[in-house]
Amino acid sequence: MQLSRTTSERQNLGKLKFLKLYDMEADPNEVKDVSEENPNVVNQLLIKLADYYDEQVTPWFPAEENESNPNNFDGVWKAWHM
Repeated sequence: MQLSRTTSERQNLGKLKFLKLYDMEADPNEVKDVSEENPNVVNQLLIKLADYYDEQVTPWFPAEENESNPNNFDGVWKAWHM
């Protein structure tokens, strides 16, 4: 397993685009990226994404309960707390 990137891979990372913008009316197949011609729209979208990120609720992952395993009920999900 390769844990580090080669020099050429690192150089290519700087060329990656993390946001693309398309004119859906003129280009419904999303062929031509127009983000470079519309930096204000891109910035507005990035600010909106940052706002959504800041306002998100922290995910809650409850502990897995083995009593809920369908194997305990002939392969069927059913209530196990009575």
